[in-house]
Amino acid sequence: MTKYWSGSRTRLVSLVLCAGLAACSTIKPEPGNAPARPAGSFAYNQMAVPVPGTLPRPTYPQGSAERAAFELINRYRQECGFPTMVENRILDHAAWLHARYQANNQVMSDEEQAGLSAFFGVTAQERAQKLGWPPDVYAGSDDMTFYKDRAFTQAEYGLEVAYGLLAAAYHAPTLFYPMHQFGIAIVKSAGRRHPQIWASLQNGQVINRITREDEPLTFPCQGTRGLPYSADHEEPAPPGTRGAFGTPIVVMGNLADTLRLARAELIDPAGHSIALRVLDSANDPHHLMAGFAGVAYALSPLAPNTRYTTIVDGFVNGKPFRRRFDFETGDRAS
Repeated sequence: MTKYWSGSRTRLVSLVLCAGLAACSTIKPEPGNAPARPAGSFAYNQMAVPVPGTLPRPTYPQGSAERAAFELINRYRQECGFPTMVENRILDHAAWLHARYQANNQVMSDEEQAGLSAFFGVTAQERAQKLGWPPDVYAGSDDMTFYKDRAFTQAEYGLEVAYGLLAAAYHAPTLFYPMHQFGIAIVKSAGRRHPQIWASLQNGQVINRITREDEPLTFPCQGTRGLPYSADHEEPAPPGTRGAFGTPIVVMGNLADTLRLARAELIDPAGHSIALRVLDSANDPHHLMAGFAGVAYALSPLAPNTRYTTIVDGFVNGKPFRRRFDFETGDRAS
């Protein structure tokens, strides 16, 4: 479970990495070891498997929390060359059932426990399969809850969900995993003065190849704007942090790749260099990072509304790469 507190201590956000490819959100980690490849065989092309519930265009109502989160995540994926995800009704239904389970029981968990209110299935894969999802196609989830001490519009709730994940070093990579299908549900339960928000994001149908071997994708990328400049807290805490930290830089290879980060830095408008902490499956003390992914982050918050030049050096399957690009923070801290 991951928890966030805002600087004003006005909200509590909890996130659970459970999408299945690395952490509980992508590849189930084995204690004491770097994450393995995804459970099951992904040697075949899952994109060739017909998946029921796939929609040609999003059906989330305009102005809804789900629509706002879906569009923001997909916009950022498209901007940086990641495959666009499509809405899937089965994953939407699975997300709603799991969000309801968490709200009913006031518990954040990837897995459900039989006997508790609204129990439907233990794992994300099991829940999706009960609704008609193919058993040989991957399905997983990310889950989140937060409380705000003022009223929000539905769209603002959705943006809080998306930006909260984007600001977190361990969670941001899960939004850019090589997945094709997507589902989301955001439900409410009674809070002190305003509702407690429970969100479940489901993804599935692995894409084996998203880029050339020597050209890993990044998020942010050249020209990305409006990112949170700080995350106040994350559990488990990203290595080296003691409280708030800066915008995470996600680096993503193909599913079968082994990606290692060597160094990363930001250069601010005054020309000052900010050394970033680099994290991948080889040096992650919590064993949550996927082998094909890495993340770099400043150990203190960045400045709001500021343009930074990013330089990232690393290796994919032993071959060196360098990425250099500019991005801008916004005025939001998570």
